[in-house]
Amino acid sequence: MKHTLLALDYLHRECRIVHCDVKPNNILVAEKKQDDLIQSYLTQNPSATYDVRMEPDLSPDPIITVKTQPLPDFDLDPTLSNLEVRLIDYGSAVPADTVHQGEAQPVLLRAPEVILGHPWSTPVDIWSVGCLVFEYLAGTPLFQLRASSSVTFTDTHLQRILEHIGPFPSRFLDACSRRSEYFDKRGSLLRVQKLFPRSIDECLRHYRHLDEAGIAPAAAFIRRCLTIDPDVRPSASELLGDGWLKDV
Repeated sequence: MKHTLLALDYLHRECRIVHCDVKPNNILVAEKKQDDLIQSYLTQNPSATYDVRMEPDLSPDPIITVKTQPLPDFDLDPTLSNLEVRLIDYGSAVPADTVHQGEAQPVLLRAPEVILGHPWSTPVDIWSVGCLVFEYLAGTPLFQLRASSSVTFTDTHLQRILEHIGPFPSRFLDACSRRSEYFDKRGSLLRVQKLFPRSIDECLRHYRHLDEAGIAPAAAFIRRCLTIDPDVRPSASELLGDGWLKDV
């Protein structure tokens, strides 16, 4: 996550670009200076395929399917100091200096300003980072969404934000073009009548494989990333100074 933030800091401050698609598939990891070792391994373990299939309904030609052959860790350092992280896929990226109000981001990682029609920019990437930290630690998304005949996925998404993060600031809601679709004048959800508050700490504690001592600082970091009002959400540069990352 520290390397991801370093990439976003460069992207936001130097390139003036919003990535808009920060998700696990777009964060790649490579070990440093292992090219010779990897090449030697590939020579000794060439690509393998399954038996050729003939499926006339799919293709007139023989179908050759390549087997998945994961590489070993090649002496991965326990401190992860010999890893390099790359943030990839800029197909959804947009200029940071332009006002945006359309849809962006994968649904489970979508920031509240995108959901509610508030102008958005680089802080949307920071919201995604907060979601990813939880997902990496717990192995499951923070916001569990559902839909029914009476509530939509968006209703549930806003419900989960209220339950895990807290109330939406009135100043923020007042600037959201879609506020009236989901909230009443008091700031309560229109179609969700009952909330079941559960802090980030409690959510992480549910996963017993996590170290109790590490839960509080990790939860505090996630809460910083998931600041609802994008105007006060910390930047990538500010998060790099967070205590949770100080020893990394």
